[in-house]
Amino acid sequence: MMNASLSKTTIRHGMFIFVTFALSVTALVIVMFIRTVSEIDALQETPVYKTRQALLSEGEKPLSPDVSPYVPLVASKDDMANWKTYRNEKYGFEVKYPVNFSLKSGHDAGATALAESIEIYNLKIGVPTEGKIMPVYNFVLYINPPSERVMDPKRTRNGGFPSPQDFAKEGGYTLSTVIIGENTFLKDSNSDSYHFKDSKTAGYFDLNFSFSDREELKNSPSFIGLEEQHVILEHMLSSLKIFN
Repeated sequence: MMNASLSKTTIRHGMFIFVTFALSVTALVIVMFIRTVSEIDALQETPVYKTRQALLSEGEKPLSPDVSPYVPLVASKDDMANWKTYRNEKYGFEVKYPVNFSLKSGHDAGATALAESIEIYNLKIGVPTEGKIMPVYNFVLYINPPSERVMDPKRTRNGGFPSPQDFAKEGGYTLSTVIIGENTFLKDSNSDSYHFKDSKTAGYFDLNFSFSDREELKNSPSFIGLEEQHVILEHMLSSLKIFN
């Protein structure tokens, strides 16, 4: 009888230890799950661009009156003090870019035979693709001035190239108004493409940003990360000026 009583006591004690351990593990898993969900929610709620209210609450001064849902994060313009200035008399505009960047203009700068384009980049390599050597850029900004070419007469307005609104409607994406410096752009929701209206022609300058972080590029001392690229891009967009 004593052995049976001890056996039952041992079993109860073992079950108590097991249940206590199981409850402790369950509680730990629940706590870790809640913490992970909270961290994920915090990351998802962190915007790529700060809102105007966030800038004001943090004591930062927005660049200009904001008509868009966010204000791009642009550092001090002192960074642009030593930048070069590209000036195009034909299309009446100028833009600044870093001194260590390269610039190519004309029909050979990524444009079609009927359009002129300006290509500003920091680092370029050739990558074999389908039997051809294709250029790959760490940072590149294509600037396409308003063109008189006609892509499709049925949808073209005023005898010029279709507007950003035309392309957005046909492509199934939206446009948002973004203010950078003193310039107001229309930005594609599906890419880093910006459109700046030319008051002289009622056309648009199309500015298309692209980047790559391929390992071959990372080996170069000229390689820059995406965060720095966006700061440089915003500086360049803020420097765009139209003149007669």
